[in-house]
Amino acid sequence: MNRFVFESYKIEELKRKVEGAGVPAPTRVEVIMSLVWTCARNAWHSNLVSPRSTLMLQTMDLRSRVPSTDVFSIGNLQTMFLLKRGVESSSSFDLEICETVAEFRKAKESVNEMIKENLQGNTLGQSLMRVNGDFASSLTSETDLYSMTSWCRKPFYEVDFGWGTPAWVGSTSIYNNIAYVCLIDSKDGASVEEWISLPDQDIPIFLRDQDLHAYAVLNPPVLI
Repeated sequence: MNRFVFESYKIEELKRKVEGAGVPAPTRVEVIMSLVWTCARNAWHSNLVSPRSTLMLQTMDLRSRVPSTDVFSIGNLQTMFLLKRGVESSSSFDLEICETVAEFRKAKESVNEMIKENLQGNTLGQSLMRVNGDFASSLTSETDLYSMTSWCRKPFYEVDFGWGTPAWVGSTSIYNNIAYVCLIDSKDGASVEEWISLPDQDIPIFLRDQDLHAYAVLNPPVLI
């Protein structure tokens, strides 16, 4: 896993750029995920003889979206939404990020609406199963998967099992040689840490991406 840190002022700079392109009030998760996915896709495509389509799987927490769910419920109470990019992409890097933010929001809002509609009819479980089915049907041998999740606003730094709260929270991946991204708040809640795992051949290219370095710092010291 590699770690990047997005300082708060850089996140605001990225949000202003996206908002200036016509996306109102972008969130930090929307802009960071869109930037990281674009850079990761560029690294992946640079190693391919024939470009391939890519699929982003973004998880969504159900606890805050299903009123009957207790905040202390145990388990992965989540669903997902998908974004797909074909072989051809926008010629402008900045434009591609802005388009991705807009698509990210549209897909997220679509899932939110689906949840609201099905809560009344007690059909939410069936609809969530269909989401899983759509994901399964989207996976092909010609599509590369990017699994992405956000742990921002999760109270990890408040957890105390009797020996104090955490000094630092990180992430890891149980999968080898696949694309995985996790966002976590810094301890002060101002910055965001991005933890990313990519196929071995993509890592050197991704780590040198100047568009990414314009907003994030690679593995800075941890302030405890």
